[in-house]
Amino acid sequence: MRITIRAAALSTLLLANGSALAEPGGDEWAAKLQIEKPDFGIVVLDAVVIKNKIPLGCSITYVGVAKAEGGARGLLENSSQFLGKRTWGLSGLASGQWTITSLECKGNAKFNGPFARFVVRPREVTNIGKLVIEYEAQGLFPQSATARVRVDKSDAEHLANLREKAPRTLQKAVSRPMVVLQSVGRFNGMGL
Repeated sequence: MRITIRAAALSTLLLANGSALAEPGGDEWAAKLQIEKPDFGIVVLDAVVIKNKIPLGCSITYVGVAKAEGGARGLLENSSQFLGKRTWGLSGLASGQWTITSLECKGNAKFNGPFARFVVRPREVTNIGKLVIEYEAQGLFPQSATARVRVDKSDAEHLANLREKAPRTLQKAVSRPMVVLQSVGRFNGMGL
């Protein structure tokens, strides 16, 4: 069962079995997470879709994730735009290995993976980097494309925005980039 909650500034993942904490926020939210859910970690994630060498203007970017050990699945709203400025979020996830299973640029394109995996450690704040899906699409309404998948370092703008919202939390962040599972592939999706 999948439940999605949309938050204006910071995001989280909600799963029916309690693998993520609701009501995301800044430093206060992170401190509460560490007390109430000591087996959880906090993930810093960004994602972007690039079509024909131009980043898509996603109003909201959704990242599908699945926990390897327990089969927990969910949908993370990891970034959105507000008054022309991109806002990024933090996510509280149960410790363990997670896989990014899909990426959707709302209103533009959706890709189904798996794309990358990452590890969440209890009480740790981890910057797992930026997932980039880049593809070339021909024609007016293509239904499939060959795409390249990579992980880049988090953008300075991304981190600066998060530091405004959660400075103490970001100060604790360690960098452990996600691992790409499929670097090139043929993907079917909507609105490619």
